[in-house]
Amino acid sequence: MAWQQTEPIMNQKIQFAFRAKSSANFSELCREYGISTKTGYKWKARFEAKGPEGLKEESRRQKAVLRP
Repeated sequence: MAWQQTEPIMNQKIQFAFRAKSSANFSELCREYGISTKTGYKWKARFEAKGPEGLKEESRRQKAVLRP
């Protein structure tokens, strides 16, 4: 099995984030990219907070709960 290329997906996320800043119809933009509005808002917020680094895939593993 070959390794999956993540570069094109990352470029699409960055392109989406830039377009989301100036989009008049956010829902239509999300439909164009084939994502839910929930995902769109998540990507937009991450991009605004961390730039392109914020759009990288994050671990889906449950975060440990620290207890005193």
